[in-house]
Amino acid sequence: LVQQVKASRFEPRAVEWSFGKGGTPPIEVELPGGGKAQLMGTVDRIDVCPGERKDYVRIIDYKSGTMPLKLSEVMAGLKLQLLLYMDAVLHTHKDKPLRPAGMLYLSLTQPLLDDVEEDKLEEALMKAFQMKGLVVDDVEVLSAMDTHLPEKGASLIIPVVLKKDGSVRQTPFGPVPEEALFKLMEKAKGLAGAMLEAEWGGKAAAH
Repeated sequence: LVQQVKASRFEPRAVEWSFGKGGTPPIEVELPGGGKAQLMGTVDRIDVCPGERKDYVRIIDYKSGTMPLKLSEVMAGLKLQLLLYMDAVLHTHKDKPLRPAGMLYLSLTQPLLDDVEEDKLEEALMKAFQMKGLVVDDVEVLSAMDTHLPEKGASLIIPVVLKKDGSVRQTPFGPVPEEALFKLMEKAKGLAGAMLEAEWGGKAAAH
């Protein structure tokens, strides 16, 4: 984890950041039948890459096991949590414009690396702890997440591989154009509203 931070221009800005409690407002979603519902939750970690005119933000959710966030699952409405978390962060941090860089899961399960040679142990650990999730289709932003990406062409920190022409190779994790990320966030809010109306109807946590 220390190596991930060292190799990135993204800086941890908040841990266990909650919305919908502690003075931070919840996010609201429209209910299909009319009215609104409130969502609250807790983001494990928020990282920010400062820029001259805008900052880029990524959110990281810690998991005890592997929890990949594939684009196909998001499109199908199966995994909404990180999209809702990102929406909350973007709408409650008003000091400087924030743009979405990535929504990632980080496994904290200690991997079994008994058969790995000592000189390859660090690389094996980096691969084992590689963050999985959706990232924006912007080589400059991705290179800020992993400063070794331009020279190596493949990241051990995020699920990104560069093609020979310098563009990003498509994988089950994206990358996703920024405009599409905003559309996915809106879709997630709509699906969350429909589920809340069907199950709870009012106030709930973002799961």
